[in-house]
Amino acid sequence: MKKNKLILIAILILLFAFNFHEMYRIVKEYGLTFYNVLIISVSISVELLLVLSLIFRRKLYFKSWILSKMNFFLGKEVRVDQSEISKDLLYEKLLEVIEESDFYLADTDRKSFQLLATTFPNFLTWGENMYVEIKEIGNNQSEIKFISATIFGYSWNKNKKNTDKFFQLFEESLTI
Repeated sequence: MKKNKLILIAILILLFAFNFHEMYRIVKEYGLTFYNVLIISVSISVELLLVLSLIFRRKLYFKSWILSKMNFFLGKEVRVDQSEISKDLLYEKLLEVIEESDFYLADTDRKSFQLLATTFPNFLTWGENMYVEIKEIGNNQSEIKFISATIFGYSWNKNKKNTDKFFQLFEESLTI
């Protein structure tokens, strides 16, 4: 995993170096000012971050990229709740909750008890990722950590709405 992160960082550095080289070529060839090319370069870099985030968003493997502090375009909402249900049963129950909601189940990891759900891009955001982690904290007691993160830009309160909706659906699923 650490090796893959280093490869990803190396690729990003190469892309940035290529972008800088291309910027120098454009200044010489077309006679643009350095300021114009700098604006173009920043725009291309931001677009690259968006494209990478959109590509990586559907796998739990890239969770660290999406939630990274280096990903400064991120907005997120974190909520931790406890449940008196065992980790195994809770995992199955949360799978049902996500499948019955309007969230899209993108990836799961049964071994680490993690789920990834997404929303589709809309007028307000490029979509949100919802990470669910389940940890056992005692005998038949579990902790649910729910993180709703925008892929890119301001969340327009969508992260809070996703969090509230998820836990409301969970609570409703427990009532008979």
